[in-house]
Amino acid sequence: MTPETEAQLAQLRDIRLPDPISWWPLAYGWWLALALLCAAILSGIVYVRWRKQTARARALRELAAIPGDDPQAFATAVSVLLRRVARRKDAFAAQLSGPRWAEYLTGKGLRPDLATYLAEATYAPRGADAPTDDLRHAAAHWIRRQT
Repeated sequence: MTPETEAQLAQLRDIRLPDPISWWPLAYGWWLALALLCAAILSGIVYVRWRKQTARARALRELAAIPGDDPQAFATAVSVLLRRVARRKDAFAAQLSGPRWAEYLTGKGLRPDLATYLAEATYAPRGADAPTDDLRHAAAHWIRRQT
């Protein structure tokens, strides 16, 4: 090397690396992604609540529309409706019948006498005294609690 080259090399400094890229403050794209994620979560929560309230209202309207003139048919229709409501949370509930159905209803908050009546009403003789008003009120309360 020539003295001239050595003098020029002596004037060089080490390469200075740039500062590392900071993660804060976030770029606009990250803020947008975060806002979209929050909006999606909030929309999902609102949608689930809306579906739940719609299902509850539909079940209560259907309960109110069941005619109470034939106690046996009324009890059967209420039992079918309660099975559909219960199936939304527990698919196994639709398979229950008789005493096991009564135990399930009692375990979920229905009065034991009404649960037993619902389980046995389909097979009871015609003309048996039936608590249709109590059953309608208790079923509405049960639907509100389960949905």
